Amino acid sequence: MSLHDTPSAARPAEPAHPVRPVSARALRGISLACALGLPPVWLAAWLVPLAGEVGSRCVTYGGDCGTKWPEGTPQFCFAAVAVACCVALFTPDRGRRTALVRRAALYAQLAFSAAAVLWVLTWATA
Repeated sequence: MSLHDTPSAARPAEPAHPVRPVSARALRGISLACALGLPPVWLAAWLVPLAGEVGSRCVTYGGDCGTKWPEGTPQFCFAAVAVACCVALFTPDRGRRTALVRRAALYAQLAFSAAAVLWVLTWATA
């Protein structure tokens, strides 16, 4: 008997835990939680650059403060997070396409949130 004669070779392997799609209600809840959680996380992220030597010197003595990111990056990120959250919250349940729109809005929201926090963490780099 060869390996190819077994009945298990005819069927593809099944995953141990089948992946179920996330419901629209769950995606809306995740989106809202991420949007409401961004301001506290953003403010807490300020502890990292301000605790360093360059950040504390910048606050104490002034001078060359800031980052190499384009001006207005945090404002743009917060506005994009708000728009993506609204898209995720207010997209109606009308099938597969709207589920894809809602999921893409959540991914965009997470990406812009990460960019806003990364802007803070790189604020006082030399």
